[in-house]
Amino acid sequence: ITCKCSKSKCLKLYCDCFQQGKLCSVECQCRNCKNTEAHSGPGGIRTLAVAEILKRRPDAFEPRTRDLDQGCNCKKNRCLKKYCI
Repeated sequence: ITCKCSKSKCLKLYCDCFQQGKLCSVECQCRNCKNTEAHSGPGGIRTLAVAEILKRRPDAFEPRTRDLDQGCNCKKNRCLKKYCI
């Protein structure tokens, strides 16, 4: 799993690594990454970001699936940004 985040510091759910609960690796092409071992741990910025997201949405890091009957609401991006999954 790799990501190419440029502005989010890899602390948002649309970062593939962060969403799956994994740290970014050397293969990632992200800039100014905070999803690393150095920023983890008690009081770390990554830990605080995870806690804040879980406070808003407790199921945020669980795998997301889409009901085939429900359909999709993506109009302009044709599901390319993975918001609906």
